[in-house]
Amino acid sequence: MKKIYFLMLALLVSSFSFGQGTEDFTNSNATSSYSDGSFVGNNGITWTYVQSRDANGDANGSGIALPALMLRRSSSNSSVTSSTISGGIGDFSVKLYKGFTGGGNRQVELFINGVSQGVSTAFDDFDEHVFSVTGINIGGDVIIQLVDVTSKQIIVDDITWTAYAGAASPSLTITSPTDGQEFNPETTSLDVTFVVQNFTVATAGNGDGHIHYTIDSGSVVMKYDTDPISLTGLAPGTHTVYMELVDDNHQPLNPAVNQTVSFTIASYTDVANLGELRAGTIGAYYRVTGEVIGTYAQSYRNQKWVQDATGGIVVDDVAGVITTSYNEGDGVINLRGKLGEYNGNMQLVPSADPGVNSTGNVVTPQVVSISNLLANSEDYESELVQIDGNVTFADADGTATFATGTVYALNGATDTYNMRTSFYDADYIGSVIPTGNVTMIGIIGERSGNEYFITPRNQTSDLLGLSQQSIIGFELFPNPVNNGIINITTQDNLDKNIQIFNVLGKQVFATTISGTHVNISSLNSGIYIIRVEEAGRLATRKLVIE
Repeated sequence: MKKIYFLMLALLVSSFSFGQGTEDFTNSNATSSYSDGSFVGNNGITWTYVQSRDANGDANGSGIALPALMLRRSSSNSSVTSSTISGGIGDFSVKLYKGFTGGGNRQVELFINGVSQGVSTAFDDFDEHVFSVTGINIGGDVIIQLVDVTSKQIIVDDITWTAYAGAASPSLTITSPTDGQEFNPETTSLDVTFVVQNFTVATAGNGDGHIHYTIDSGSVVMKYDTDPISLTGLAPGTHTVYMELVDDNHQPLNPAVNQTVSFTIASYTDVANLGELRAGTIGAYYRVTGEVIGTYAQSYRNQKWVQDATGGIVVDDVAGVITTSYNEGDGVINLRGKLGEYNGNMQLVPSADPGVNSTGNVVTPQVVSISNLLANSEDYESELVQIDGNVTFADADGTATFATGTVYALNGATDTYNMRTSFYDADYIGSVIPTGNVTMIGIIGERSGNEYFITPRNQTSDLLGLSQQSIIGFELFPNPVNNGIINITTQDNLDKNIQIFNVLGKQVFATTISGTHVNISSLNSGIYIIRVEEAGRLATRKLVIE
């Protein structure tokens, strides 16, 4: 009577793969008999022998052609279920020898999915036998059966399973867009890029198959190359790309190789003014339908400050989306972008260039007391203001100069506020910190949350006022200077103390005049700051010598 021995290779394959490597399980003392037991193979995997029993619970089978033995990887229960090995098993070999004398022939037969792969030659007592089958390429559930003709005992020595090496694992990966990616509302087209590996995409008969894809569950499109897929006419909302590898008969691979990616085109929320924008949600896209006026622009991060009657905001354009050249006083409508926040300062990251709607607008700074700023700075964030009353610089000593990114204390009559040199393009950087009373104009900013400061835009209009209105009728000409002579006139035409500083804040010229002409021919070409004092009143200007 035949005794049938089941060998179950419980190799769990979780992805489509033709190649899983080689597994060897070696134990010369592993004896398979009519008793339960186990051994550990050379790869550390425990293999357990479990007796098979018939319907009457008879372990020997009592003359019934039942499996006498099952070999499996887990001892948690006695049941054995088949595992799927995609792409076949390639080469299989097992080394066996009979464990007792008694005569008679033995043979081994290998079954995969119930299909015989061949029968070994007979071997006798204590003969060692290796039965091998190569090039097996059968997918699906793989069960291997070893059949002995007469023996009730076999000693298992080596079991080797080598994966089918006919090809590597096909894969399809969408590289762009990524799943969950959001695009700004200006996006109407984009390319879907992807990578296919271990699978030749071509027309029928020239490769392994081709690609089926759909957009938003639409009609299936057949693609016979790996060039990017160009999507056009995209509307705001969520869009889904599905791609799948198929064979020349348009059938999915087994197991399937596919990927789904969803992305979103954002939409704008229209707001009438900057006050409504500032009340919006961080991370959302907005379009300001009313006109806003530019108050300052600098090259750092292509930043621009705009405001209207309801508020102000900084446009942080590090990507250079806005290519229009803006000047102070330019008006813009339909400013649009993504609302963000950095260090507590609200900002708009632009998604489009709105262009210029008007020019020559004048923004008059709001006059605000230091006490009001201390209590309500957030209300004035990114707006142009003038501090009510004169202030003095605590750091002014007649020689100290302004440095970038530095905070300076401004002392008012009763309170103190901070100025920060945040505008690196400003012309006062490197000039001497003024002594005496100053009229301070600038834009309110925030850093690190609840740390507010004022930043003047430039020397002539803001810096700092420098009491420049105190010298009535002050005029300086020509400027730029090209003949070494400048003229300074005032209403009172009194004696004037004149100091000229280079951009590093070093005094390079000083004189006192009673007239109007000043000979500065000793100075080289460049940019300077001239400071004029008349009867205790001050005026400061940028001076250009050609």
